[in-house]
Amino acid sequence: MVPTGENLVRRCPFCGASEVDFLADQGKLRCKSCKRVFEGEKANELGGVEELSQVVIGEGAHKIVQNAETVLTLQCSSCGAKVIIDTNEALSAKCHWCRHVLSVNEQVPNGAVPDLVLPFQIGRDEAKRKIGEFVGKRKFFAKRWFKKDFNLEEVRGVYLPYMIIDANMSVRLNGEAEKMSFAYFVPSKKGDGFELRYRAKVFDVAREFDLLVDDLVIEASLEKMNQDIQKNTNHVLNAVMPFDTENCVKWDARYLKGYACEYRDMDVEKIMPIAKMQIGDVARYAMLGTLKKYNRGVCWEATNIEAKGERWRAAYLPVWIYSYTEKTKGGGEKVHIIAVNGRTGEIAGSVPSSRVWIMTIAWAITILMIVLLFWSVAMTGKRELLMLVIPVMLLGSVLYGVGINLVRERYNFISTRHRHEYDTHMKVDNLKSWDHYRAKRGGQSNARIEGENAAMVRGNLANVMDSHEESAFEGALACLEFFGFDKLIWGKK
Repeated sequence: MVPTGENLVRRCPFCGASEVDFLADQGKLRCKSCKRVFEGEKANELGGVEELSQVVIGEGAHKIVQNAETVLTLQCSSCGAKVIIDTNEALSAKCHWCRHVLSVNEQVPNGAVPDLVLPFQIGRDEAKRKIGEFVGKRKFFAKRWFKKDFNLEEVRGVYLPYMIIDANMSVRLNGEAEKMSFAYFVPSKKGDGFELRYRAKVFDVAREFDLLVDDLVIEASLEKMNQDIQKNTNHVLNAVMPFDTENCVKWDARYLKGYACEYRDMDVEKIMPIAKMQIGDVARYAMLGTLKKYNRGVCWEATNIEAKGERWRAAYLPVWIYSYTEKTKGGGEKVHIIAVNGRTGEIAGSVPSSRVWIMTIAWAITILMIVLLFWSVAMTGKRELLMLVIPVMLLGSVLYGVGINLVRERYNFISTRHRHEYDTHMKVDNLKSWDHYRAKRGGQSNARIEGENAAMVRGNLANVMDSHEESAFEGALACLEFFGFDKLIWGKK
C-alpha cells in the first residue's frame, strides 16, 4: 500500500514540488514543475553484509498491513490473483494474468508496504518488441487459437513481490571424496564379455569458511511459488531473474504510477526454509573450485551453516507480462506467461504448442519413408526390404516423442530457471581446507562416487524436469496407442 500522510510525501529535491512523473525508459523521476530528472533515495546505505551480527527485518518484510485509504487490493474473481490499484488513478483495473476486469467490489485486505522498489528501465515499446519477436519465432507449432488471439496491446507492466536477503554465515562441510587411480576390465558374471571397474583413492574432506551472501532474491507470493508446469507456467517468472537489485531505491509510490502490483502473502517465516536451502546451494557451489582434483566426485555427509547475521527486506521488482489462458481437458484452465525482466530485458515464456501438428509432421516423414521403401522394392525387386516397414513406423513414433520434448523446451522453457547457486552475489572469507587420504577402494562399477552431491541444487523452485518431462519413449508409446499400432506390434489385449 502507498504511504499516506504529509510526512511521507516525496518531493522534488530541486524545487520542492510534489507532482512527479516516472520515466520508465530511464528508471528515474521527473518533476512536473521544474522538469528536472532525478533518482529516488538509494537503498544501499545500510552497511555491508560482513557487518551483520543479528537478524534485521525491514518494516515492509515484517507484517501485512490491513488498512488503506487510497490503495486497494482487489482479488480477481476469475483466476484468484490479487492486484493492487491506487484509486487516485482509477476505480477499476484489468487482471494482468487472465485479463478479467476488476472493480472495487472485489476488495480484500491489503498486503504490506515493501521496503524497496526497483524501477522499470525497459519501456513498454521495447517489451512489446521482445515479446513479439519471441512469439514470432515460435508460431510454427503454436496452437491456432493462440496465434489468432495474440495481441501485443495486452502486455502489462507489473511489480512483483520478492524478499531480498543478505546473510553473514559460518559454514562447515564434511564428507568424503574419491580420486580415480585407474580403470580396468573384469570378466562379466554373465559370461558374455567384460565389465568396467574403477579403483580410487578415498579422502576425508572438510571445508570451513565464512560466507557473505548479498541480495539473495526469492519470490514472496505463495501462488507464484507453485511451479508445477502441468498446472501453470510460473517457472517463467523465475527464469527471467536475476535482477540488478543493487539499484533498488527506498520505497516510493511514484514509481508505481501506471503499473500493476502483485499482492505479497509470504512473510519471513514462510520464506526462511527456502532461503536456507538456497544459501546451502550457494555454499556448496562456492567450494567446487577447491575440489577439481577429485575426478570421481564428492559426497558431503554433513553440512553445518550458522547465521552470524541476516537482513530481510521486502521489494517490488519490475516485470513486463503477456498472459494467455488455455482451456485444458476437463474444463480446467492454464495461464501461459511470457515475461520480460523490466531491468535487464531477459525474456522467457510459455507458448501453447499443438501436439496434433507435431504428430502430423512426424507421421508425414514416416509415410514418406514408407513410400520410398516401397519404391525401392518396386525398383530393385528386393521384397525382403518390406521387413523394414514396422521399424520405420516405430521410428515415426520416436520422432513424435523427440519432437514433443524439443518443442516443449523451446516453446515452454520447462528446464529454464534462475540459477541462484551461480547468480547470487557472494564472497568467501577465512577458508580452511582439510584433505586427508584414508584408503584405496577398488572394484567399483559406478563412474562417480556413491551419493555425490557437491553440485546438487536443493532450493530449486522450478524443479520440474525430474517428475514432469515426457520422455521420447513415452511419447512414442502415446503415438502408437493413438493410432492403434501398439496392438499391431504386441498383439491384441
